[in-house]
Amino acid sequence: GRPLRVGRFRLCYCSAVEHTFCDAITKELTTNGRTETINLFDDYAGSLSVRGVNRKVNAWCMQGTDCEFELESGAFGLTDAVMLVDVPAEEEDAFKCGQREGEKFLPLRQTDERAAGLQAGTFEWQNSGIGSFKICYCADETGYDCEDGKWENFKQDAGWLNVEGVILEMSNPKVTVR
Repeated sequence: GRPLRVGRFRLCYCSAVEHTFCDAITKELTTNGRTETINLFDDYAGSLSVRGVNRKVNAWCMQGTDCEFELESGAFGLTDAVMLVDVPAEEEDAFKCGQREGEKFLPLRQTDERAAGLQAGTFEWQNSGIGSFKICYCADETGYDCEDGKWENFKQDAGWLNVEGVILEMSNPKVTVR
């Protein structure tokens, strides 16, 4: 799926031994000015880790250079990767990662520890053409999920990579003087 929120979450449950009617136990919480009623599940059941990118990036680089960008996550895997997809401007609003094959597969190059338990994952591309590319992220769970060609597994939108420049392709121009 496409994670809407990533991180490590505590799982709790309502013990029928302590509470005869778990559905009847509620606690009022006020969140962002509105009141919600939730069941009081106060027994620890473990944790759930949802892997993915914490926030989208908008990275820029120059055409013809080694383009390097970083994504932040609670935990990267050694076989995590991104797919760059060239999305036409008229399709940008409707496009979702995992819908079609990308132009370039980039494996995770390295990770660095950051504050607050985050890691920075570095990806690198030796680009040649200009354009804006959607960065689609894949958190590998099996060791085979994030391989080149398995574009349907690159479902998390990680932002944009924008390549600018004006390199012209010229080979041995001839000048005639009259």
